Amino acid sequence: MITTTDQQTATREQVFALVAAGIGAGMPVPVGINIGDGLSHGRLEMFVRDDDPAAVELWASWLNLPAPAMVLCPMESGAHSHRSTGWFQPYEAIAHLHPDTGHQVAVKSYITVPAPADAEQVEAVAR
Repeated sequence: MITTTDQQTATREQVFALVAAGIGAGMPVPVGINIGDGLSHGRLEMFVRDDDPAAVELWASWLNLPAPAMVLCPMESGAHSHRSTGWFQPYEAIAHLHPDTGHQVAVKSYITVPAPADAEQVEAVAR
């Protein structure tokens, strides 16, 4: 892995190189990558395929992130996501001060979940 011990934060190129090194090491190819701009230029957010918690776990292990977990409450698809139907919940691993970038590093997948029994109340909270 790339280290930036002599720098406070990684450059965009170093963050991209970290992702490329992971892919080269056999990690699943992300379907989306966000690299921060400006002051947060070392921020990295990777999205793996929907319903692929194993990919999140592989990346989390390779990047030395904390254990992945489901976050937030279930959300209905449509206006809240790229999905067209159903309910989902983000499954992610995140480090707010990653040693290789000096910024936040996260990897996530959107996991299909059943609609909650109180779906109308959950939807109202999500808005």
